[in-house]
Amino acid sequence: MTTEQIQPHRKERRSIPPFGDGKDPNATSNVLDNILAKSRFTPFPNVGLDDIDTYFLSSEEATRAIEPKFEIVVNQVDELSGRLGLRERDIEVGMSIRSRYLRRYQVLQRWNLASIPLDPWSPAPEKIARLQSERGMDFVLAVRVVATRKQLILQGLDPNKVLARRVFSVKENVEAFTFPFRWVKFGEETKYPEESLWAIEWNELDDEAPFERPVGELLTVLVNEKAESPLRAMNEVHGANDLAWRMLAADITTQIWTDVLSKTENEPDETDQETLVGQVFARLSRASGIPYSDLKSLIDPDVEELRGLVAKILTVVK
Repeated sequence: MTTEQIQPHRKERRSIPPFGDGKDPNATSNVLDNILAKSRFTPFPNVGLDDIDTYFLSSEEATRAIEPKFEIVVNQVDELSGRLGLRERDIEVGMSIRSRYLRRYQVLQRWNLASIPLDPWSPAPEKIARLQSERGMDFVLAVRVVATRKQLILQGLDPNKVLARRVFSVKENVEAFTFPFRWVKFGEETKYPEESLWAIEWNELDDEAPFERPVGELLTVLVNEKAESPLRAMNEVHGANDLAWRMLAADITTQIWTDVLSKTENEPDETDQETLVGQVFARLSRASGIPYSDLKSLIDPDVEELRGLVAKILTVVK
């Protein structure tokens, strides 16, 4: 079967560490987690390479042809080889494209370690076009075992075993994710408990007009990277319709909009569509029929009315 053929969707084999002698499974797992961590991508030529895993399409980008570019970096190969008894020729790096909406995937390219491109790499546009849909797509960068030596098979390293995987996603715009967000490692290195799911980091606000700037200048939403795989798995369930993303978006949006309503002294001009406060007031008034002057009633005495309105606006349950 050639890489030109589009194959039916099937579950990919996943790694189940520890491998090797099992003497230091945590260290081995850390190597596997970090081996692709410095790889980066961008979905469009005019968007800079970034280490984000998910790019949400704006409404203007939804019908635009996706032309991704990848910087493929494989770290700690020597350490990986030492721990698992692998030689460089035992490993292959591959890039595939996956459309969960079309339930198809296609192998785009395979490299041995010596042939990984040093410069940013882009797949052929015609291969992307076949699987592009308005719902977006995933690009799966994976490190696999290709050797068939008995010594490796006895360690659980049979051919096609996935050692590490990094998924870069281009997704349809879930409206609440118009705020900037990134996956972050919570715990000791941050001020957020490692059990927390998300946090809002506000930039310095003006005391008199705290939200009279575009949202991208005011805040960043941080989401615990430990939750990324479970959230993706939940959304891959047939019929899920991105429910996990929408629930998360609704929860975060409710908090942001509560902050805006509670700390805004004077309602914005109804022609304001550029600032965070202008967008929030316009959106809520349009959806509820409540005039700007009365929108604070949505959080008095609690936020349940606002929460329900956010769920309606974001179509949390379809």
